[in-house]
Amino acid sequence: PGATRSKTAGLDTNSRFPVATPTRVAYSAVDTSGNPTSCEFWVTVNDVEPPALSCPNPITQAADNTLCSAVVTYTVPQGTDNCPSPTTSKTSTLGSGSVFPVGTSYINYTTVDGAGLSTSCSTPVVIEDRQPPTITC
Repeated sequence: PGATRSKTAGLDTNSRFPVATPTRVAYSAVDTSGNPTSCEFWVTVNDVEPPALSCPNPITQAADNTLCSAVVTYTVPQGTDNCPSPTTSKTSTLGSGSVFPVGTSYINYTTVDGAGLSTSCSTPVVIEDRQPPTITC
């Protein structure tokens, strides 16, 4: 009772502390008799929340006329995260605007955040051969 307390280093209570950067917080106090004391502690905020990523819905389309393939375009997914600047990259060979062969292929993407946490998604792309064969007699 009667002590005077003051913060001597660090951020205030209810402040946003930086992620992954140890931050020193220190206080000092002097009681009514003039006796001083001090304490300090370190606050480190760890990012443990992986980024979010949503791939396009499955894609099924017919092969292009007279071909056994089709050009497929889709909206390239972009990951999000609770911390800024996650990086999203394609981890499969074929991307939007590529020629996909008849059959099933997969488009794969991965998002990585600044803490190294990652999330991946995959979407099947089905190209169907719907063209009847021709015959010459």
